[in-house]
Amino acid sequence: GFISSNNAALIETCASMINPDQASLQADYVGHHQLSNVHAALAKVRISQAGEEQQQRRQWAEKYDVLFADVEATPIKSCEDSVGNDFRYIIRSSQQASTIIQHLHELGIGASRPVQHPLHHSNAPTTCPQANDAWQHGVSIPLLADMNGAEWALIQQGIQSCFHS
Repeated sequence: GFISSNNAALIETCASMINPDQASLQADYVGHHQLSNVHAALAKVRISQAGEEQQQRRQWAEKYDVLFADVEATPIKSCEDSVGNDFRYIIRSSQQASTIIQHLHELGIGASRPVQHPLHHSNAPTTCPQANDAWQHGVSIPLLADMNGAEWALIQQGIQSCFHS
């Protein structure tokens, strides 16, 4: 983490939280729950904004759906109402994921594989050919609630250049 303060006592208190089992903080709880009040405050704020953020992501996902309707890529959704995992828009393409990801990275788009190290690679990629094929062709694209018009234009340009060249 990062502490921006000139208050030496605050810095020392926060630094002591690195190892909560050995910290001597004035609190009526101990152990790994040292920061639970901070986490609770953050969670309360996030929960109050969750509905609005989810709706914004759904609106962006609908734009992605239109963008991918005319290309050789299939959006991957767990159910009809799903938008991927609500933070990423996941597609499966006939092209190699690594090629698409590299191209999008060159444009400044944070694409990735939906899973970095799939379980079937723990044995050998050849033991699960269908899973390996899905992994070779799956791409995860950012789905941000607060994406702006310039970011969307960049993503549109990147997707169009990947699939319409």
